Amino acid sequence: MTFNLKNAVPICIISFLTLFFFASQAGAELSSREMDAYQKFFKVSGAQTQYDQMLGMFLGQFQQGMGAGMKHAMQNAAEMNQSQKDQIIQLSEQSMKRMLETLRAEIGKVMPFEDLLKNIYIPIYSRHFKIEEIEEVTAFFETPVGRKFVSAAPSMMKESMTLINEQYSKQLREAGSRVAQKELSWLKGEIDKIRKP
Repeated sequence: MTFNLKNAVPICIISFLTLFFFASQAGAELSSREMDAYQKFFKVSGAQTQYDQMLGMFLGQFQQGMGAGMKHAMQNAAEMNQSQKDQIIQLSEQSMKRMLETLRAEIGKVMPFEDLLKNIYIPIYSRHFKIEEIEEVTAFFETPVGRKFVSAAPSMMKESMTLINEQYSKQLREAGSRVAQKELSWLKGEIDKIRKP
């Protein structure tokens, strides 16, 4: 086969136009129909509930870690009498409640659900599904499109978690550290008051 410039030019033009079309579609804004379809889809699919569950799991793990640390500290507090230990436990519980409430609010600022939809989930879903398919999944999860959703969900979840870790883990650690530092400082002051009757 010999190179034929006459045939190569149309191929190059078609290739360029195809590349240009897909490149322009990658950064295109969603139409109001598409945005409405995604909002309805995420509402029907329980995405907000999943976000709340994820947040609850994170806060539960945080609370367990802090609780274990406090329990260990109390076991090693031989110089305190039982009344002092009881007061410290009560203060710790107050502090933990306040810390969890503050941390939940901080996470809401750092990683609001609406931002996750806009910056993580909608772009991922739009790479895997056409808007018509999202509408079908929303309408009825047991259609062939619904089965496609079920099979694609694990890879999309993996992509989401990777991006969440890349984009939010540092801010979440910093928020947790700020909240914990503030509460631990307060708690230390209260413990010092108890130690000095």
